[in-house]
Amino acid sequence: KITAAQDGLTDLLQQELNEQLLVAERAREEMMAAHCDELDDLIQSHDLERRDLHREIGELRIECAQACESNALEQPLADMRAYLESQVCTMKNKFEAQLADLEERQREQRVQDEVEISQLRCSLEACQEDL
Repeated sequence: KITAAQDGLTDLLQQELNEQLLVAERAREEMMAAHCDELDDLIQSHDLERRDLHREIGELRIECAQACESNALEQPLADMRAYLESQVCTMKNKFEAQLADLEERQREQRVQDEVEISQLRCSLEACQEDL
């Protein structure tokens, strides 16, 4: 009788543990999906900004070529080149900053995921010890 009751209790505790693990796994999957959606949105935003910047560069090149052809250049070509180079440098710095920010977010998410996994393992070990 005691063994049957213990087996029933063990089964009940195992079932409860399994349900908690499923809830935790679903929560982790939802967080990962949300994280992936956020990364997708960020990448899409970066792609749109990159396309806009490439379009602007193309427009600036066309304007520069037209100005050179029509001799309407008000400043020397070297100054125009320096201006464009500074614009490219600024864009590069922005891309690097955005990439660093993205990498930092990913690192933080990994740390958070590792902490959550550690907590889940500790919880599992505690439940297993209780059994």
